[in-house]
Amino acid sequence: MNSNKMSGGRRRNLLLPYFIVHLARFLLAYQALRTYDRVKIVGRVLFKWLVVFYVPVYVWLASNLLKFFWNWDGGPAESVLPFFVGWIPLPFFHPISGSVLGWLLCGLVGVAWLLVSSALLNVVVERGVAFERLEEKWRRACLHVGLVTSTNLIPQEEVKEFPPVISVTPNSFVVQSKGVTPEMIQEKRTELSAAMGLFLGDVGFLKQPDGATHADLLELTYSWHDLPAMVPLRNVPVAESGKVVAGLSMQGWQWLSFEEMVHLGVSGESGSGKSVFLRSLITQLLVTEPEAVVVGIDFKGGAEFAFFENLGNFVCVDEYESAGAVLRLVFAEYQRRVALIRGSECDSIYQLRLSQGLYLPPVVIIIDEAAEFWQSDKGTARVVLAEAFGFIDKLARLGRFAGIHLVVCTQRASADVIPTQVRSMLTTRVIFKVSQKEDSIMFVGTAAATKLRKIPGRFYLRAPDGNLKELQAPYVTKAEAKEILLRRPHAAPNGLMESFREKVWHNRLAA
Repeated sequence: MNSNKMSGGRRRNLLLPYFIVHLARFLLAYQALRTYDRVKIVGRVLFKWLVVFYVPVYVWLASNLLKFFWNWDGGPAESVLPFFVGWIPLPFFHPISGSVLGWLLCGLVGVAWLLVSSALLNVVVERGVAFERLEEKWRRACLHVGLVTSTNLIPQEEVKEFPPVISVTPNSFVVQSKGVTPEMIQEKRTELSAAMGLFLGDVGFLKQPDGATHADLLELTYSWHDLPAMVPLRNVPVAESGKVVAGLSMQGWQWLSFEEMVHLGVSGESGSGKSVFLRSLITQLLVTEPEAVVVGIDFKGGAEFAFFENLGNFVCVDEYESAGAVLRLVFAEYQRRVALIRGSECDSIYQLRLSQGLYLPPVVIIIDEAAEFWQSDKGTARVVLAEAFGFIDKLARLGRFAGIHLVVCTQRASADVIPTQVRSMLTTRVIFKVSQKEDSIMFVGTAAATKLRKIPGRFYLRAPDGNLKELQAPYVTKAEAKEILLRRPHAAPNGLMESFREKVWHNRLAA
């Protein structure tokens, strides 16, 4: 009698959770099929989810059925199974018979388990459907923003085509160009991102393993999350010697190498983040290259550069006479280095360092506002700077292999601000938010910079190969920059820097 009652209790305790499990599975599947119209996708994802979450449950049920019908004691599985299904809420399957509190606890845990499972299922299905639907999202977005080309394959009938998706990965996809250029996509990137419900990143021609590019295939990167609005410099990894971190992209940190680039151009309207970008660049350069010589030319009073003067091999030039004198010394240093390189079998000072161990520190000339420099017409300023303009022109063309680099900053990069010959040598360019399409097109060949979101420090980096990357610049205050530079090893005395400072202070005292 007691045995029959016990058997009935066991049957009841097994059938109840078995029924609840299958009911929950049916409700979840029904809800998923109602929510998503791609039945085959939902079925595949749902099957994987059920395998992951319910195989332990079925194993537990099977072991209990074996114990009940064949008096099986479980053997080794009796000790292994609790570890395997330890995360399953066992009160859901082991209600305490005759206890109201036990049944209440069983119900609460069961409801919680159902809610958590539903949420996890929705996440998995949503991502699975999103990846599968990327091609459809792209097609609709192209039609929405007008990113289509027209062909007349059939007489008197115009056919509109959009770049079809060729392949998809978790963070990028490849499309056939169909006459669409990377610049056209960059200009409509914001609208495309909004229409697709994700964030499009870099756009460029697909690169082959040998480094060549496909002329008719474009690669687009994307992410489900936007770049952070602020990237503190203290979180930036320390770069190798001669390199600095330009910013953070969707693919990770992007580096600038003074050895590889010729000269750097920086453009953007006031308040877009140019000054902070320069502050970060100078701070990193003085850390990775303690012997580097940095000259900051700022005819707006030198407020941005002045605090660097006592923190390393940096000199701030804020007067026309000082600029002419310092650039004359820089050009003399250039001639000295050229003579050393010609006397060796090397092509640059960087090869000279590797082959003969002769270290010549890089010299970086930063012109903070190009308009103030090239359009100076105050009294004798133009006469004094006439020679300096010639030095800058020669250094722009020939300075790289001698380790002398220019960083030219401006709000507007038109031809009347930066001489054409100098601008053509700015092979690496950084552009922040601008309002005029002409300024963006003049500087990076596309109007994409006008569509940048108004986030301080957000910019496009145009590499020498012409590809654009959206980055967030590292942020550092003057106090943080000072703290970083005071902690770094002190640079050895530099004769070139001392001669620069002597000229600058002589002109300041004379004034």
